Amino acid sequence: MLITDSIPRKLPGGMKENHMDFWILDRLLTKDEVKFMLSFKERRVGLTTPELAARNNMSEEEAQKVIDHLLWIGIIEQNRDNADQHIQYWIPKWVVGSGEYMVEHPTLCDTNPEVATMFNLAPQEPLELAAKLVPPGGAGIGMHVIPVEKAIDPKIKSVSVEHLSHWLNKNDKFCKMVCACRKAQRVRGEGVGDIEGKMCIGVGDIAEFLVESGKDAEYITREEALEIIERGERKGYVHQITNLDGPNRIVGICNCSAGSCYGLRTSQLFNTPNMSRSAYRAHVDTEKCVACGKCVEVCPAGAAKLGQKLCRKDGSKVKYPVHDLPDDHVWGEDRWDRDYRDNNKINCYESGTSPCKTACPAHIAVQGYVKMAGEGRYEDAVRLIRQDNPFPAVCGAVCNRRCEDACTRGKLDQPVAIDEIKKFLAQWELAHPMDYKVRSENGEGDQWSDHKIAVIGAGPAGLTAAWYLRTEGYPVTVFEKEQRPGGMLMNGIPNFRLEKSVLQKEIEIIEAMGAEIRCGVEVGKDVTLDQLRAEGYKGFFVAIGLQGGRMAGVPGEDAAGVQSGVAFLKDVNLGGKTALEGDVVVIGGGNVAADVARTALRCTKGKVTMLCLEQREEMPAAKDEVAEILEEKIEIKNGWGPKEVLVKDGKVTGVVFKKCTRVFDENRRFAPQYDENDTITVPCENVLMAIGQSAEWGDLLKGSKVKIRPNGTAEADPVTLQTAEPDIFVGGDIFHGARFAIDAIADGREGMVSINRFVHPGQSLTIGRDLRNFIELDKDDLRIESYDNAPRQAPGLKGGDPRGTFSDLRLPLTEEQVKKEASRCLKCGATTVDFNMCIGCGLCTTRCEFDAIHLTRDLPACSEMHTAEEMMKLVGPYALKRMGKIIKRKITGKGDYPSEQ
Repeated sequence: MLITDSIPRKLPGGMKENHMDFWILDRLLTKDEVKFMLSFKERRVGLTTPELAARNNMSEEEAQKVIDHLLWIGIIEQNRDNADQHIQYWIPKWVVGSGEYMVEHPTLCDTNPEVATMFNLAPQEPLELAAKLVPPGGAGIGMHVIPVEKAIDPKIKSVSVEHLSHWLNKNDKFCKMVCACRKAQRVRGEGVGDIEGKMCIGVGDIAEFLVESGKDAEYITREEALEIIERGERKGYVHQITNLDGPNRIVGICNCSAGSCYGLRTSQLFNTPNMSRSAYRAHVDTEKCVACGKCVEVCPAGAAKLGQKLCRKDGSKVKYPVHDLPDDHVWGEDRWDRDYRDNNKINCYESGTSPCKTACPAHIAVQGYVKMAGEGRYEDAVRLIRQDNPFPAVCGAVCNRRCEDACTRGKLDQPVAIDEIKKFLAQWELAHPMDYKVRSENGEGDQWSDHKIAVIGAGPAGLTAAWYLRTEGYPVTVFEKEQRPGGMLMNGIPNFRLEKSVLQKEIEIIEAMGAEIRCGVEVGKDVTLDQLRAEGYKGFFVAIGLQGGRMAGVPGEDAAGVQSGVAFLKDVNLGGKTALEGDVVVIGGGNVAADVARTALRCTKGKVTMLCLEQREEMPAAKDEVAEILEEKIEIKNGWGPKEVLVKDGKVTGVVFKKCTRVFDENRRFAPQYDENDTITVPCENVLMAIGQSAEWGDLLKGSKVKIRPNGTAEADPVTLQTAEPDIFVGGDIFHGARFAIDAIADGREGMVSINRFVHPGQSLTIGRDLRNFIELDKDDLRIESYDNAPRQAPGLKGGDPRGTFSDLRLPLTEEQVKKEASRCLKCGATTVDFNMCIGCGLCTTRCEFDAIHLTRDLPACSEMHTAEEMMKLVGPYALKRMGKIIKRKITGKGDYPSEQ
């Protein structure tokens, strides 16, 4: 009865052996210690050593010995919460109290994992019945959200308890302590990647108790406490204070991981925000919002989601559902959200949001950087892009522009020239060097010095993974078998499409972040995976790309003069043979084939002809590349597949092609059919096969469990990218086959997420993971009444014949063109906040670069702090009031809150 928070268990016969309150004490305490604890008679009433000695017929020395052991376990608390501030002891609540103290013990939780189970159950079981009855302010039950202080508008009338500075100034003793929630989740195997560390703060006499009783805690200064708080805001942690001692005392300031924190869970599992929410709620200025999604990414409660700004065809605005609250509803288990950690990571409403952000594999904040560019905020725009893509210049040069394909403006005339704006920004950055040394730190502000990560392959996927791993403080070594980093970006894509000096500058930014790149090292040959493990590498991200070419399997293809297009491009880019004698036939219709054909044109005085199976409209090559091929007078023959390479004296003399009557079957699967009797012969001295790429694994995977598909790519989980060898993750082309740089970049980021979770025991690779799934709004159900009717801006070209140079002759837009082009954006998307889910933490305001989201003090009653002993007198009246609302709803069919907004 003394220890439990469950009212039914306090009743005679209510406590059972299988109840958490019973079995945890049975495991940790002796019968004498239990008897000693019973002498307290009441919870949260302080007693001194002499008083406890007298109650137990012990000497003070004997009593102190028992007290010290109970303090060491964490089952009792030492404090100075009395008039003359002398040391006293009491039995605290389970939470906030003994549960945290026991988990914060350096070893107890690991040697007795049931402690973590106890801590999981302690804040949940009593509230299964009570959570719906808790009034605003939390009734002295647990934890209370405190907003980011700079998010509180100084013009708003606030109260002192809503400011962290108030609590920092009120106390003069502080400690940093291990986060009990993160630690318990780790022991239970349900960590969400926010790794435990000393990121929570004990204040006042509790700081003294935690340090002196041997918990995983250490004294810090007020300034150090403020530094922890500010770092927590950078990491997206929610500030909470303890809320069981009224408005004049707290025992801790927590910087909470939304997917780990049991305090936040009490409100989100039961859908009862009164348990923890602050007095504030976030409001979006829709006109200013650009659906960049940064507020959504950091929202701990799933309250902020992306939606649309444009009206439907009938002129109506899209209405978004509002979460029900228990205030005026009958509330049972059917109202709980057991998957809240996953559901809180849903990024947008089912009705969809900006097509550009949705279509981009990396989900870059397109609408955001376009607006910044139009306002002349070029540095801000580049920094915004780099949050999701460390290669803006690369993508400005070679992206396949899926954002533009999806652009709503294309329904009216032509899509916004998004990629050209990005290219302008990248060129501006090159002309105005910026300091890009992004913070590299883990949750405690340190480096993971004993968690080295190996990235194998220095292409876009591998380098992106290295970038993001460095932002989280991991030592990263990138192993590249070629003599320079960049992968196919450097060694495959020709310079006239991607200038190597531009790529090199972006690689240098990643190196400046602390990523070490070792070139000329082939893993599997020069060093093995097992040797790297022996050197301390804890995880591997394999992103070696598809470095080999494929042949067609036709007679004569082994003749001199026949080679794969990939090998040809690599030879040219690495400074090898660049001259081709005579006419050239390029076989293939994709982007690699396009690069091969255009490169071959610059290497021969003969004619270049490109033949492919697909008809012109079916060609997988980007439309702009096809246009450039034709502009350079390269002939394209569509609908032909190779039948035989003609050979004389061991050298190629031409190619016989057969008519392709169908490329895809009715299910759009590649299944070409031919008319073997309809043929043409194309004379040539060179044949470049660009019909696909192949994997070159070497001995990299020797002895590993990684499974390889028939096409040479690695099998891995589609979400986590983990292979059958647990410490090996894969990404980029070697995982999904030949795609584009932006796809590899997206994989690199996900690789970081998985590796961060994997290398720390007890972290789930999937729980609470942001899957970054976005839905495109319905472009056929829009009313667009007014818009800037400026035409799409076209970039210029440098002077010269493109066929005679490997330089990129494409110019970026001018500043004036960028301004005009940005004004063509229809501003499709915006964030919507569900007020009933918002907990008022203010983290969203720290991410917004557009002054579009602010906190308003809508719920002042949520700042009313009470002691734990006042709970019943607060819950009772609120429960009666709630019952009246429920009856009213049943009678009238109307509640206090709208069902949509």
